[in-house]
Amino acid sequence: MSVAANKERPLHQFDVKNAFLHGELEEEVYMEAPHGFTNIFGEKEVCLLKKSLYGLKQSPRSWFGRFTLAMKNYGFRQRDDYEEIAKLKKNLFKAFEMKDLGRLKYFLGIEVLRSKLGIFMCQKKYVLDLLAEVSMIDCKPVDTLMIMNQKLYIEEKAELADKERYQRMVGKLIYLPHTQPDIAYVVGVVSQFMHQPQGAHMDADLRIIRYLKGTAGHGVLFRPNGHLETQLYTDADLAGDKGNRRSTSGYFTLVGGNLVTWRSKKQKVVALSCAEAEFRGIARGLTEVLWVRRLLTEIGYPSQETTKIISDNKAAIQISENPIQHDRTKHIEVDRHFINLVTWRRKIQKVVALSSAEAEFRGIARGLTEVLWVRRLLTEIGYPTQETAKVISDNKAAIQISKNSVQHDRTKHIEVDRHFIKEKLEAKIITLSFVWSEDQLADILTKSVNESVLHQCLDKLNFGNPTIQLEGAC
Repeated sequence: MSVAANKERPLHQFDVKNAFLHGELEEEVYMEAPHGFTNIFGEKEVCLLKKSLYGLKQSPRSWFGRFTLAMKNYGFRQRDDYEEIAKLKKNLFKAFEMKDLGRLKYFLGIEVLRSKLGIFMCQKKYVLDLLAEVSMIDCKPVDTLMIMNQKLYIEEKAELADKERYQRMVGKLIYLPHTQPDIAYVVGVVSQFMHQPQGAHMDADLRIIRYLKGTAGHGVLFRPNGHLETQLYTDADLAGDKGNRRSTSGYFTLVGGNLVTWRSKKQKVVALSCAEAEFRGIARGLTEVLWVRRLLTEIGYPSQETTKIISDNKAAIQISENPIQHDRTKHIEVDRHFINLVTWRRKIQKVVALSSAEAEFRGIARGLTEVLWVRRLLTEIGYPTQETAKVISDNKAAIQISKNSVQHDRTKHIEVDRHFIKEKLEAKIITLSFVWSEDQLADILTKSVNESVLHQCLDKLNFGNPTIQLEGAC
């Protein structure tokens, strides 16, 4: 959309009848005899499918492969010739049974309006249908999505909410962040409690609905800014999840000055410092930047400029840029070097392990401290230990990691991120820039904020309701 707005490209919509039925299956897929035909099949006979059907997980991929083949057979290349576009349409109509729906206006619940201001996308009809479905069409709207700094978690002995209603509401909300980045964080939070919703979770869910009542016509505006430079804002909230103390990271990707992708996601590993949480956020954002740059190249607009990744944490930027200064991210490496140099106890580890080997490896390190203390105690009371202490584990991988200083890939999940970022910095694909927290746009993807901060960020992201100027301009 940003490319279309900046390059003033037309947007057309086509409907391929029974699109998924055109796909050719590469795998062997079998199905039971359809109703009405069971009498002509034997007891253990089934159908071997030659083409895809709706409902198969292979269907989207098979259809895309079939469509790609048709485009290649025609000899399609990215170009701006309107006559060529007309010829392409003619050839596609020969290959598939299609219907020309004209200029893009409505697609999968997303409304598209266009004028000299740019291209505007929203889901107003979807929001109004949702309000009607939950009987809140006349509710009083609120200005914020959550109470500032509110932390939702599963409380002991708390009152349970209507599970079926909660799941139905959250299931509807999940499709709205496609055009409403402002609700991405809170929808991610409430979706974590689908299995056991409580009263506080339902209240948060209903507050989101009330917020949508006041922002039903809001969406993303793609302005013609005359360039296709890429930027990424990344942020993280340290230990924001009160249930397991994992951090939430989020990013906004801008192409040509317009918001194109965004994400709010809880990190898989517990971070021990703010710098580590922000560092992980930079690594995740970098993968998105590389994907966007590759996509722009594929459609004929390769990025010539270095992408600027913007963070409000100087320590995370320094860790990324300086391969020597990364002590904050070496909590696993310390354990490995400690074991190379050289009771019974049950204790919860401070860091979430990503594998069984890593968990056992940490256990060996903690157990070794106990062994050294016991040996020192025996020496102090006059019974020095002459034999080598035997540390016994049931995990071969953890033992091999401890013995071999080279083979420790399983414990290098932070190191991998560091080298990944360092490689892209050295290749001058990205640069890392600092921004003050009050100017950090991705802040709204990691925590609940007040009304002033929310609207300030959304204004900078061209999110609002400009339909007064755009109506009837398509």
